[in-house]
Amino acid sequence: MKAILQTEFTYVWSTLLAALGAFVIVYAFLCWSLQTPAMVSMLCAMEPLLIMFTFMNADMANGWGRYRAALPFSRRDIVVGRYAAILLFAAATIAAAFVLGMAGNVIGPAAIAEFEPMPAFELAATCICSTAVVLVLVACMQPFLVKFGNAKGVRYATLAFLLVIGLGIAALSQVLDAPMMYEVADWIEANAGLMVVGIAAISALALAASCAISLRIYSRKDL
Repeated sequence: MKAILQTEFTYVWSTLLAALGAFVIVYAFLCWSLQTPAMVSMLCAMEPLLIMFTFMNADMANGWGRYRAALPFSRRDIVVGRYAAILLFAAATIAAAFVLGMAGNVIGPAAIAEFEPMPAFELAATCICSTAVVLVLVACMQPFLVKFGNAKGVRYATLAFLLVIGLGIAALSQVLDAPMMYEVADWIEANAGLMVVGIAAISALALAASCAISLRIYSRKDL
């Protein structure tokens, strides 16, 4: 597993470092403009998609997928390694985003009179939840990419998402009303810690299920 992770990291490391530098600049601008470090969650939300699309581009443009399959790795290593790489980059992004947010808490009030710092727990919760929600999206897309390839996989996954989201909105509109929404908001505020743990758990389960499905597909795929 260490070897496959090193292989994955070697290919995308420079791209991700450049993107991280751009995110830091954008975060500093938003932090200054909005007078809050809350937008650090943007970095956390975009990173899982960035790493997924970076790998997609590598597989499509340079035949990285076929090259990996020719290396002395099992198919299980290839699939699990991809998921592990996405998770490791996501964890590193959460840590980096938290540090940036805390730095904003220190520097912001000194530079901007009306700057509103975020408590450490709220900052950490925002980073974790933003990442976890997008990781669920990545988990849903990965089996499509493994099954149909990157170009078709994105199209089919997008159509599936639109269908599910449309049906979900239609169903929720028949169930939820304004008073119920207020009750949900009050419950989330009173149980923030539980909410963070729940979202993280859902994300972990989605990734585990996605990995199992991708393993089953890739084990039968003609490379």
